Amino acid sequence: MNVYDQALQSLAEAASKVILCNSDDYIKDGLLYCGNCHTPKQARVRFLDTIQTPYCMCQCETERHAKAEAAARQEALTQRIAVLRYEAFPDCKGCCGQAADKKQWTFANDNHSHPKQAANARKYAEHFETFRQRGEGLLFYGTVGTGKSYLAACIANALIDRGNSVLMTNFARIRNEVQGTYQKQDYFDKLNRYDLLILDDLAAESNTEYMQEIVFGVMENRCNAGLPLIVTTNLTAEELKTPESLSDRRRFSRLLKVCCPVLVDGEDQRKKQAVERFAEMMTILNS
Repeated sequence: MNVYDQALQSLAEAASKVILCNSDDYIKDGLLYCGNCHTPKQARVRFLDTIQTPYCMCQCETERHAKAEAAARQEALTQRIAVLRYEAFPDCKGCCGQAADKKQWTFANDNHSHPKQAANARKYAEHFETFRQRGEGLLFYGTVGTGKSYLAACIANALIDRGNSVLMTNFARIRNEVQGTYQKQDYFDKLNRYDLLILDDLAAESNTEYMQEIVFGVMENRCNAGLPLIVTTNLTAEELKTPESLSDRRRFSRLLKVCCPVLVDGEDQRKKQAVERFAEMMTILNS
């Protein structure tokens, strides 16, 4: 027996000591079989004019291995989703200055006050990969408190659940972050790392030349990269179509080329919730 054969034999003997630790295993037709699933733990193969019987995983071991890999992948996805959700809503504030938990703003928790618009938002999330490739987004517009930001956050959470990166921010935050950097273009490029960018409350920012430049820069940079954008605003359809200033005409014209307008009208949901909350308070105070 040459050195090579001796090495193979030694390896086989060492492996057999590990494999045979299961007392239920048995030999059949010259091969080791699992005593649990009764499938072979060895395979018969020809190698260099010799028949070898290397060890392999039986069916139950293969299934255990597959389950462990699936569990590891799911754990990795769960951790990634947690990070994505944390990064998606950096400083959102709700009514009365309380932190709005936009992680809970989902289609499942929707109060069905705008079924048609919610259906539009859900379809956008379902077909996001198509819209992403085409660089197309949505423009939720309407009066204050009707649920525009809620629908945008629903889309964000649905996409995050699938592992997409999303940032939902506003121009007040963008202004503060841009002022802390030397290169605006570097910051604009940073925003393009997200699969979806959501700009909340357009036109609420101060109407200075500096802010107009930032607003246009963010949208223009995103659009030029062919990346989708969702915007919410309290502006009316007329204000969007026929803005007074040249800078607004430039911004809104660019926006309407890549974002499909969706009207979200109706009752002010924030006011409604405040009335209900204060009614509960009065019930407690008068009891």
